[in-house]
Amino acid sequence: MKRTRAEAKADLTKLADEVIDELLDWTEDTATPTLTQIEDMVLKLRQRLSERMAQAVIETQEAVRPVPGRRVRRVDRKCTTRTRNRTPSRAAWGSCR
Repeated sequence: MKRTRAEAKADLTKLADEVIDELLDWTEDTATPTLTQIEDMVLKLRQRLSERMAQAVIETQEAVRPVPGRRVRRVDRKCTTRTRNRTPSRAAWGSCR
C-alpha cells in the first residue's frame, strides 16, 4: 500500500532526529576525537539516513519494475563480462563458455 507524503515525512524526520541525537551523544562521549573518527562517524550516520531515504522513495512508487538484464544465449554456459584484456576476435560485451 502506498504511504502518504505526510507519513513518509514523519518517518524520515523521526530517523533524522535519531541520527542527530546519536551524533550529539557520540560527540559528548568522545573527549578528543580525531578528524578521521569524526569523518567515520558522520559517514556511518549519513549512510544509514541515505539508505532509509532511498527506501522511502522506492516504497512510494506505484509499480515495481524489474531491472533489465543482459540476455544469455544458453543457460548452461558461464557468462563473463567485458574486460580490457579481450582480443578483438572475442565478443565486445563478454562471452559465454
